[in-house]
Amino acid sequence: MPSTNSSPIELASNAPHPFDNSDGDVIIRSSDNVDFQLLKCLLSLASPVFRGMFELPLLTPIEETRKENPSEWKDGLPIVPLSEDSSTLTDLLLPIFPWETPSFTSLKQCRVTLEVAEKYQMDNAREAMDKTLAISPLIQEETTSAYAIACRFGMERTARATARSSLRKTLPGEFLTSFTKPRLLLCTDS
Repeated sequence: MPSTNSSPIELASNAPHPFDNSDGDVIIRSSDNVDFQLLKCLLSLASPVFRGMFELPLLTPIEETRKENPSEWKDGLPIVPLSEDSSTLTDLLLPIFPWETPSFTSLKQCRVTLEVAEKYQMDNAREAMDKTLAISPLIQEETTSAYAIACRFGMERTARATARSSLRKTLPGEFLTSFTKPRLLLCTDS
């Protein structure tokens, strides 16, 4: 009977371009087992968290670590497992390549990526997402949520674009009728 146990290396798939750099010197592995082969120098420039991670001294020699823990290595490169899925890492890591731009299909996806950018202190990723979201049709579709996300993450371009977008919308008729006169007076009393 064939074994159903497979090693993590066999289960992992490779991320597409630009995350398949043959010159890469580290592999970032997503929670859904997708490997991003990248240059440590790019990650270090993009994130002080990654820089600190790569500056940590190895407690055991590299050759000994490879023999003892082969699942932490692939093709001679160290594997850094992260808790984020490949979709989030793709959106997070695209901005470290100057010719790439993240794209979002939902505000939830954008918010999750911004939270991870905050976690890894990747200000450039946040700025790239601000530029992208500010011109995205998502801000017309979900104006209030987009504005809240923009304010939460200090995305000035998106906040302004969303505020402008909100001016083109009409409030539902029941909005004002749901308030009683005393509540309205209380709200306007200063």
